[in-house]
Amino acid sequence: MRKLISLVSLAVFFISFYSCSLEQSNTFTDDRDGEVYEFVQIGNQVWMKENLRFKPESGIYWAYDDKEIRGDTFGLLYDWERACEVCPEGWHLPSKSEWDVLIRHLGGEHVAGAALKDVNSQRWKGGDESNTNSSGFSALPEGVRRYDGRFSYFNTWAYFWTADTGREAEEAWCFAIDGPQKRIHKVSWDKNNALSVRCVKDK
Repeated sequence: MRKLISLVSLAVFFISFYSCSLEQSNTFTDDRDGEVYEFVQIGNQVWMKENLRFKPESGIYWAYDDKEIRGDTFGLLYDWERACEVCPEGWHLPSKSEWDVLIRHLGGEHVAGAALKDVNSQRWKGGDESNTNSSGFSALPEGVRRYDGRFSYFNTWAYFWTADTGREAEEAWCFAIDGPQKRIHKVSWDKNNALSVRCVKDK
């Protein structure tokens, strides 16, 4: 009887340990500041499912409306130069082509936005039931800080930098998602604007 109880206890221990390992397997810790991030595999890519919150030593970063508490949930905003530098070791700012791979995997630019958006209607103003977050990406509408210091689009748009320069030398490509639409938009925008950063895992 004691042997049976011991075996049952051992089995429970391993099941519990395995379950904890699974729960922990979708997070990583940024060694620079101890921040813990969730990630998700989408197709053959592994993406952070949270906006980056790292505060570079340059001090050039922003929380929306300069309200730091928003940065805890929605992440921080970075100009393009900083965005190219802030991903933790083992991760990088995705290229335009890596975003294109993600979008094709989710059915194309006309519908991918719905699969990427967090479904919390209080976060996405003007969102609708077409938002599914079926990818697990959980995009949040942090908006932007424009190069002239104005903040815009909180709760309505999410903008994410890519690592590629845009149509003009002073621009870079980004991808934008808005609340009411299913689609995702590719935009060439001034590098001095500050946008969200999602990192993708190195291969």
